[in-house]
Amino acid sequence: MADTPEEGRAELLRALAAWCAAATPPTSPIAAALGLAPLSREDHTSVFLLTLPPYAAIHLGPAGKLGGQGTEAVAGFFRALELPVPAEPDHLATLLGLAAHLADAERTCRTDGARRRLHHARAALFGEHLACWIPGYLTAVEAHGAAAGWARLTRTVLAAERAALGGDAVGTTRLPRALLDAPAPLSVADGLPDLLDALVAPVRAGFILTREDLVAIARAAGAGLRHGERRFLLSSLLEQSPAKTLASLARHARAAADRHVAGAGLSGATTARWWTTRARHTAGVLEALAARTS
Repeated sequence: MADTPEEGRAELLRALAAWCAAATPPTSPIAAALGLAPLSREDHTSVFLLTLPPYAAIHLGPAGKLGGQGTEAVAGFFRALELPVPAEPDHLATLLGLAAHLADAERTCRTDGARRRLHHARAALFGEHLACWIPGYLTAVEAHGAAAGWARLTRTVLAAERAALGGDAVGTTRLPRALLDAPAPLSVADGLPDLLDALVAPVRAGFILTREDLVAIARAAGAGLRHGERRFLLSSLLEQSPAKTLASLARHARAAADRHVAGAGLSGATTARWWTTRARHTAGVLEALAARTS
């Protein structure tokens, strides 16, 4: 894949974008082109609409929700390039499509100056708006199962993109702006509302927490799991079995930290170190709270 020509990689990026973009599963020609098994409507909805919506704002915003400064940061990038701002600028499909567009523009431009500017734009897009959150997201999609093949292929193609950009991509030696501006980590002094808010916001916790993760945590804690959004489920688990739930969450955080270390080849060493430190810090706080609760 590292030897894939720029033109071929751009087409792969577009096909991968189409796979996660639509409200319905990708067409058979897209699946065939990517060499992936078709994805059912139910699985597509489960992965990309309900469990793991692929928006940068969810992973980089302080509230872990759509919109806000996470979306605006990407919108500003489009404006800086003098491109129309799409309806969903921070959706992964939009970002992959823009990466393909910039790669094609760099490959076909006629002047060295324009080529340098486009290469810089590609590197900024990759480091500031993709690599700073996508490794953890792809790992979570792989764990979900239904779209694991898509996640592995996306990781491979983006690794080739980073290799093509060389050391120019943000995240290797300096942090992207979203992580520099990230909210403070969790503290043992925080109350329950802030604890719940932090655990469902990846940039605060240092990891992604899905409903499937909560099912496993409930099982380990011997607690029942009600229907509802993740914050409500967490509150219910902490009410039923606080010490065991906190300990299970801490183990989840430490496992995530190990995965951040393993993903440094895609995110860049500095970015991976930030996520690893944040996840380990959260694990320590959760362990202290578990000990206090016991």
